[in-house]
Amino acid sequence: MDFSSDPEFFEGTYLYDLDTDRRVDSVFICTPDEPLNFSTALYLNNKLAGDVPIIVRTVHSKGFAHFFNKKCNSLAEEFRNIHVFPLVSCSCCIDSLTDGIHEMVAQAVHENYIIQNVKNGIRPSSDPAMQPWYKLHPEYKESNRDQAAHMKEKLERIGYVLISQTDWSEPLFQFTPEQVEQLAIAEHDRWMTERISRGWKPGPRDPTNKTTPYLVSWGELEEKIRDYDRNFIRSYPIILSLVDLKIVPSPEKTAGDSCTISGTPWTCATNI
Repeated sequence: MDFSSDPEFFEGTYLYDLDTDRRVDSVFICTPDEPLNFSTALYLNNKLAGDVPIIVRTVHSKGFAHFFNKKCNSLAEEFRNIHVFPLVSCSCCIDSLTDGIHEMVAQAVHENYIIQNVKNGIRPSSDPAMQPWYKLHPEYKESNRDQAAHMKEKLERIGYVLISQTDWSEPLFQFTPEQVEQLAIAEHDRWMTERISRGWKPGPRDPTNKTTPYLVSWGELEEKIRDYDRNFIRSYPIILSLVDLKIVPSPEKTAGDSCTISGTPWTCATNI
């Protein structure tokens, strides 16, 4: 069903067993769209008269999740049956959350790209790669997803992994200048491989015809273009914090960590 427009959803007949006249015992709302999850929960809560547990899936514990857990549940009787399950914060390892986390990080990567370009005087209206996520061409979305998926891999190369963030008052992680340069070179290599695999060729910058002057080695890039990759690397901690992840030394460096690192993009290490 389409939660936003399907008449079947609004009729709510699926909430009842017509043979026994029993209502559902509980409701789990688990789409990747958090605002949609909460609006759906509020509608169903009204249909069910506020006495059936409704569990809402979120990625992290901030925003709507914090509002419902800390405010609505304690102050509004009619919302006390709505419970939020922040997947990252409530999970030791996040193998099962790959798709949701990956998509959130990809969108954060795209937002960071837009911000950096606007700072440099490039406006969204002039570049198809700078459109809002919902308007973005599928090829550019896949490019952001590829960029997001390789973040963990590059971190592992320099001895770091991702874990769930539980203390939001602690300072963000900072790379050393040497780490920034190493990861920026790796990011440029990844970008070239991804672009070539999608049919891009050297030439004047023309997204329509898939040509770019930057399909060259790191040493041949002008300094301003290198800074794009360096700034992206420096923004890793901010992007990852948006989905309640942080960068820490790998388990080999931290006693007590036991979570196995795998090839899954967002498998975490943990010291819980």
